[in-house]
Amino acid sequence: PEAYPERFGPSLENVRFAWSFTTQTTTYEMEQIRAGMYGHGNLSYIAREYPADLTMIQMMQSDGADEQVLVAPVRSLIDVLLQVFAESEDAETIDALLQAGEEVAYVVGGSFETPYFLVDKDGLHGTVAERARNENTYDDDEVFEIDFSTGQAVIGSDEVTWWCMVPTEKPGRKPPYLVVLYGHGYGSSRLEGIGFSAQMAKFGLVTCSMDNAGHGLPVDRFLKEDNIAVDPEPLLENIGLGNMVNALNHGRHRDVTNDGLLDPGGDYWVADVFHTRDNVRQTTIDYMQFIRIMRSWDGTKRWPTAIDEDNPYVQAQRPIVAGWDTDLDGQPELAGDFNGDGVVDFGGNQPYYAWGQSLGGIQSAVLLAIEPLLRAAAPTAGGAGLGDIGIRSSQSGVPEAV
Repeated sequence: PEAYPERFGPSLENVRFAWSFTTQTTTYEMEQIRAGMYGHGNLSYIAREYPADLTMIQMMQSDGADEQVLVAPVRSLIDVLLQVFAESEDAETIDALLQAGEEVAYVVGGSFETPYFLVDKDGLHGTVAERARNENTYDDDEVFEIDFSTGQAVIGSDEVTWWCMVPTEKPGRKPPYLVVLYGHGYGSSRLEGIGFSAQMAKFGLVTCSMDNAGHGLPVDRFLKEDNIAVDPEPLLENIGLGNMVNALNHGRHRDVTNDGLLDPGGDYWVADVFHTRDNVRQTTIDYMQFIRIMRSWDGTKRWPTAIDEDNPYVQAQRPIVAGWDTDLDGQPELAGDFNGDGVVDFGGNQPYYAWGQSLGGIQSAVLLAIEPLLRAAAPTAGGAGLGDIGIRSSQSGVPEAV
């Protein structure tokens, strides 16, 4: 009546019908899953079945080394990358890599298990050992199946591979460092984060990047498709990083087209919009699990006393699985202490940050809406409207996928 006095009197005697409606929430499911990861709600069992622990730390150094070093010096790694990409990268990229060599002390990588809601539900998947090698997963058409009223859900396990680039210690920036999560682009991998690590390190931030669901770096295919003739393996062997290529090949990519080639992100953007939606949601869960793990590095928690030889993911990657005792004194180090100096390098109960480009821009925006531990995020070039992106984007691979 106040808005339309000419149509309605104070008694509303001319009103014949009235109704209200709601729209579907876009965050409720993710909020309930996150609560379960911290032991709350009907999904509280997730916290117990998927604890806040790493599965492994990657051994990047050459076989037969005199001592175990869990970290790879970035300066030496950058020198190799500059030789490999000398003819294929532009001046800005090369400059970014050179800066990383000055500002970043080392890179460390590994993996963790995540609650995986896209596990095959048709009984077509292979053995546990095969799935640990990303073979016969048959999960490229799956969607989330969760009953939030009862807590029943179809959940499997997936291995998430990650890298973190740790700043060089300088006056005013010392560990434990704050962490910024970097989200890579569609079809890319965690390696992408190294190009931006110098700018983050200048502010005392560790850049941590993980492979999104279904993504990774098949090194041989990458070099071939980019017409890169330089073989990185002997160069890396010369600087004592003989296992680096194997560590890079360790990812979440798999062959979804059955042509014998690994397809990073091959089923991320597909015609099945529900599978596409849940790829984004699954990757968000993976980021939340990563934060949960890093947050547990409180300066008292220690790494496990021994490698879990029964873990199928460990068995699948055994040649590059490092031990937990960095200084070889018979005792595991503090959780989060990768260089063995007795100090947690990054993480702990501190604020976290996120940013990313393209697909990473989308993921960092979604993560900010769900994860309360994020103080800020800077989603970059995420695009708006998949339909418009498919029609108008000139970025190779994106229109075809969308």
